[in-house]
Amino acid sequence: SDVLNLKKKLRLAVIQVGNDPVTEKFLEQKKKFGSAVGIDVRVYDLPADISTNKLREKVAEIVHIEENTGVIVQLPLPKEINVQYILDGIVPEKDPDMLSSKSVGLFSTGRSKILPPVVGAIKYIFTAYGVDLPAGKAGPKAKRAVVLGIGRLVGRPIAAWLMSQGAAVTTIDENTTDPTLHTLEADILISGVGLPHLVNSNMVKD
Repeated sequence: SDVLNLKKKLRLAVIQVGNDPVTEKFLEQKKKFGSAVGIDVRVYDLPADISTNKLREKVAEIVHIEENTGVIVQLPLPKEINVQYILDGIVPEKDPDMLSSKSVGLFSTGRSKILPPVVGAIKYIFTAYGVDLPAGKAGPKAKRAVVLGIGRLVGRPIAAWLMSQGAAVTTIDENTTDPTLHTLEADILISGVGLPHLVNSNMVKD
């Protein structure tokens, strides 16, 4: 309702490189949700064989269009593309995904006015279910949090936020020898791996 009542309508520009069926499904969901809350979602389709430099130029063009109040790059990008260089073409003021180096820096130092989307979702869930993480340095009574996956979209920002909220955080990736040793000690367990049934009852304490 807050979005619908804004005098200036919001427009989310989505930069898509190539055509992937899975990505198309994500974009349809974004368009549908955007329409429901009064956000104009515009998709910019770019060829899969575009170079890193040309894509960066296109990102700059799209960012500088005044009507585009937010700009995101649909990931993953083709493997030939320098992903971070492309993400860094989005200014923090138009970076709702908060994936540019400047946005990450602001968030990491507690100076960002917004939270990365997945962190905002986790915070909402914690509030709804009464999960208490008082801000401050992790002490002997701090909750132990384990985060599966250290990707830029989920694992990294969640781990950073949990630490800022006073949790004792352990991150697990594919190189972790025995993840169960850590997950059995967790008070909070968050998976950012994207694999169903990865966590089973033998991996969590009562």
